[in-house]
Amino acid sequence: MEVVSPIPRTPPQPHAGDSLIDRCRAGDRRALRELFDLHLERVRRILRRLLGNHPDLDDLTQTVFIECFRSLHSYRGEALFGTWLSRICVRTAQRRFGDRVRAPVSLEVCTADEPGEDPRPSLERRDQLRRLGAIVSALPPKLRVAYVLHVIEGHTLNETAAILSRSTALVTLRVRAAQREIERRVQEDPGLRPLLEPEAGR
Repeated sequence: MEVVSPIPRTPPQPHAGDSLIDRCRAGDRRALRELFDLHLERVRRILRRLLGNHPDLDDLTQTVFIECFRSLHSYRGEALFGTWLSRICVRTAQRRFGDRVRAPVSLEVCTADEPGEDPRPSLERRDQLRRLGAIVSALPPKLRVAYVLHVIEGHTLNETAAILSRSTALVTLRVRAAQREIERRVQEDPGLRPLLEPEAGR
């Protein structure tokens, strides 16, 4: 059974087509730039959601793409390219989990407000997401990664398991454990309760 996200899940990203990847493998600089532009926002978002506003975010983003371009020959299309790229993001972030820097992870989904919409609810929601992000960032790394990938990024449990090279059963246990800890912490901040209701993720 899939877990309901406490926030609107990130809209699907455009997929890199086989022809674009083939051009990148051939060393086409324009194709490499196109692939970079296509997935830059996704990479930075995942890193922020795993590490918070890390001072080396730009360097870490560059590291992800360097590894991506160097490893394109190993991508065989068994999984979506975005899933394969997410695996590189996670590996990059995991190498920095020992850093003393601990900023709240970013949970905001960047969507434009409706014309004429009162901005006050949006500001309130941003504050709620900031506080929830602080709770998520305090989770043990293994739980945080599973929770972010499945609940926030919207990967299925099977996709999350593939990204982490772990069994679906183990990933499910980690996601559930993360949820229980978040529920416990939210009891201390009842204002976050609406974010955990099913309708909040729709």
